[in-house]
Amino acid sequence: MKKVFSLLAVLLLPAIIYSQTPCPGTPTIVYENKVYNTVQIGDQCWLKENLDIGTMISSSVDQSNNGIIEKYCYDDNTDNCVKYGGLYTWDEAMKYSVGGKNTQGICPKGWHIPLLEDFKELQSFVKGDGAALKDVNLASGSLPATNSSGFSALLSGARGAIRSNGSYFSHLKVYALLWSSTEYNANYAYVMDLAFNNQDINIYGNGKPAAFCIRCIKGEGTVDVQENKNVPHEFSLQQNYPNPFNPETSITYNIPNAAFVTLKIYDVLGKELIVLENEFKQPGYYEYVFDMHDDNLSSGVYFYTLTANGFCATKKMLFLK
Repeated sequence: MKKVFSLLAVLLLPAIIYSQTPCPGTPTIVYENKVYNTVQIGDQCWLKENLDIGTMISSSVDQSNNGIIEKYCYDDNTDNCVKYGGLYTWDEAMKYSVGGKNTQGICPKGWHIPLLEDFKELQSFVKGDGAALKDVNLASGSLPATNSSGFSALLSGARGAIRSNGSYFSHLKVYALLWSSTEYNANYAYVMDLAFNNQDINIYGNGKPAAFCIRCIKGEGTVDVQENKNVPHEFSLQQNYPNPFNPETSITYNIPNAAFVTLKIYDVLGKELIVLENEFKQPGYYEYVFDMHDDNLSSGVYFYTLTANGFCATKKMLFLK
């Protein structure tokens, strides 16, 4: 009898780990003739799939404010929109409205594009465990995903603002990138990033012309308050994007007050290789575009470190030729 009970426990365990609870009273919604499932995560009600609405346009054409919702499908293939959702620039997703308080954008009525605070609440609920948010059916070579939250994030990639290696599309089965409605500054907005090669939940500012997926959240949401969008509240160093990269990647950081700033590249042994920044800077949001073509370094892992006014932070990046 004991052996039978043990076997039943093993068979039932996956169902317990991967159980997903629909939002009470709203297990599904129909939007633009497509059925979306919902999932309750803590106090939040999320759509379980990325949005797939609008008219597909070619990756060679920029989305525009023409009264039509336009989407990109990865590799210009409609099947990828069905599986992964559409890809939208920040302005298109926002319907060209100002970011901030509970913007519906292209989400259904009664839902909105997540605020930065919505992503932070989600991150806190799963205790920073990206595996809890990622779909279990990821690409070969991905780190294990549990999807214990039911969020079911897919590594849907992006449409970049600039062609890379002959294509606008990149990082399918590498990154899940989801827009928030919260502006980082005039040219950037916050994005939540889940990657195939780590279990982190990264939230950082990314350029608005890039096209990422949209995951809607129900209700009025949290009021997003930013006293001054032009001056950050704290020092911070964001994860470079894209990562892995070839040949260029962007490194962004925040300076809340005037300080002498250094930004340096190191190898895995801690040897200083390149000084990117070494100067006094005023408060603000900064981006450095690092091009490996300029330095002829080999493929591999590198580290970049920002120091400013007693603040010091290091991030890892991967260069692939």
